[in-house]
Amino acid sequence: MLDWCLQVDHWLEFSARRLCGQPGLAVALGELDKALSLRTFLVGHTVTLADLSVWAALKGQYHPQGVISFSVCCVIGVNVIFKEPLEGIS
Repeated sequence: MLDWCLQVDHWLEFSARRLCGQPGLAVALGELDKALSLRTFLVGHTVTLADLSVWAALKGQYHPQGVISFSVCCVIGVNVIFKEPLEGIS
């Protein structure tokens, strides 16, 4: 249980320090993509606060072409709740 808590804490820290408007977003996204390459969820086998925190941090990020959309989050592998973009959500 302690290991699980430490992993969740790591991703909470990661989302706050590496994804929320910080320089080096591309590097952080690469690390996130690598972490999710062989799994669906960041910690364990179900949605945790870690997944929600990372998703929320990315949801409002500005991208050169505008705000990263829900669909883009799905494409880059960070949407851990839905595998397909939902109609009407951007």
